[in-house]
Amino acid sequence: MRHLFTISAIILLSILRVSAQGIVPAKYALRHLGKKVTICDKVYGANSNSNATFLYLGGDYPEQLLTIIIKPGELAKFKAHPGTDFKGKDIYVTGVIISDKGKAQIVVTNPKQIRPLLVDSPVKQIQRVN
Repeated sequence: MRHLFTISAIILLSILRVSAQGIVPAKYALRHLGKKVTICDKVYGANSNSNATFLYLGGDYPEQLLTIIIKPGELAKFKAHPGTDFKGKDIYVTGVIISDKGKAQIVVTNPKQIRPLLVDSPVKQIQRVN
């Protein structure tokens, strides 16, 4: 029983350490340009037009630190509208950081790339990489 507990603890710590390697707040997104990372931050605003849906993390437009872009064809994959579902909530989004006019962006092609942060989520408790 004691060995089972030790092995379980080692596995859990390994999983958390691996998942924490690419987690960063939106303010450090541009430091990871071209890399696939997970950004954790609050959605301060959202906007939609015929070209895309935009979620603004770390501040509202035009002061956002990261913009999540969802093209219309990809938007159909979501059960509900991300702009409504995530506005005002802490989320994490995984993708490759790109830059447009000095602003960090992630283009989302799959709803699984965006997840709400739960109050008791281990992701929120892990020290984030900067």
